[in-house]
Amino acid sequence: MLCLSIIGLPFAFGYCWRYLEQIRARGDFSLPSWSEPAELLLPGLKALAVFIVWFCLPWGIALAVQAFLAFIFGPLGFLAMIACAVVLWGVCGLFVSALWAFQRNDSDWRILIDLPLIWKPFARNWRRLVVSGLAFLGLVGLFFPLLPFAFFGGFLPLLGYTSQVFILTQEAS
Repeated sequence: MLCLSIIGLPFAFGYCWRYLEQIRARGDFSLPSWSEPAELLLPGLKALAVFIVWFCLPWGIALAVQAFLAFIFGPLGFLAMIACAVVLWGVCGLFVSALWAFQRNDSDWRILIDLPLIWKPFARNWRRLVVSGLAFLGLVGLFFPLLPFAFFGGFLPLLGYTSQVFILTQEAS
């Protein structure tokens, strides 16, 4: 319910932060408890900032380009929707990669503009993330009228799976 309002977004993102922190610290993929919701606020604001930079900005640009192409090319503009779906999949992976790097570097804000640091884990693992990304997109598309629930409900498994892929490839290299 928290993700339905602007006020609740930091708490919902704080939960994602706590989940990723739990995965990184203990390798525990069970969902964390909602205990101490006040402790979710500050990490949630940090995760929300990462979300805005690495998800909302690229996704907003992709939607603007799609709208422009739909306006120019009319019925053929639906092809831009396919490109937008690919961009959505990519920005989800980049957001997880940015959140991963941000947490790993003790919330150093300079990390958010270090494109090679954020791009490298995603670029190295994009093939492993295709199926989970398509599942996430399908879930969000299927339950679009319930978008906040669909997004966070689909994003938690995506976060867990992507984290596991990052951990395994980090250990292998």
